[in-house]
Amino acid sequence: MLTLESILNIECDEGYHVTPGIADELVVCMEGGVWRPDPLVTANCTRISCEEPPEIEDAHRAFTTTFYGDEVTYTCPPNYLFDDPISSGTVTVKCVGHNTWSPNMEGETCKQVFCDTGIKPVITNAVFTNSSGTVYGSYEFYTCNKGFHYLDNNNKSHPYLKCLGVATALIFF
Repeated sequence: MLTLESILNIECDEGYHVTPGIADELVVCMEGGVWRPDPLVTANCTRISCEEPPEIEDAHRAFTTTFYGDEVTYTCPPNYLFDDPISSGTVTVKCVGHNTWSPNMEGETCKQVFCDTGIKPVITNAVFTNSSGTVYGSYEFYTCNKGFHYLDNNNKSHPYLKCLGVATALIFF
């Protein structure tokens, strides 16, 4: 039972808070059974929001709203990755309330990934002929020596490329 000077604590659902400046979170029962301030007039729960997520150099960010629980996706251009070695070229962050995004992307950048040009794979019976570049996603081209052909296993990116003699037959068990 509520009595004179009882306190009513206004709480909002997760992701919402009592609108600042409109009502206090505490309402007191005054003489005559009147609540002050009147919670039916002044209490209002509004969604918790985050500030606009930070821009990241060279990254595209996609989002519609910036409220509690909303997500923002950052995507680096092709051949670029985020600084964080664990992440790939795409990272999703979430508004966890009161201008906080998790994980924090402040200071992150998309960096072009370069491959080590000093280490080339050795492919028996083949010679290196050309390269499309040294950035992530580039290709190196090899030509089989005369009398040998490329083993076509329908997977050109297979890590074990082989040039086989023309008369060679492979038998798979």
